[in-house]
Amino acid sequence: MPASQLKRLKASLKAAGVIGNQKSKKEKQRNAKAGSDARVDKQSKLQNIREEFNPFELKTTRVKHDVSGRGKVKGVQGRPGISKQIGEETVSFPCRYHLNCQD
Repeated sequence: MPASQLKRLKASLKAAGVIGNQKSKKEKQRNAKAGSDARVDKQSKLQNIREEFNPFELKTTRVKHDVSGRGKVKGVQGRPGISKQIGEETVSFPCRYHLNCQD
């Protein structure tokens, strides 16, 4: 039986180094001197884990018939929710622009 989603999340957070043992004061001071982009690195790791654990955001279209000579099929994987959101924003942008200009 596969592990629960919570167990997989904890394991991936520990593997990425986001959670784990607490660091001593000296270790924290050494890391602070080394660089301040640790927060950015941590945020990028968390974003990758979020994308990995949300399987419903990514839609995969399968090829029914493999036709020789067609080459690579475009649009095999997509994010319909994000593309719909971008489309709605581009449509509503002129409306917001005109409303702001009338004031």
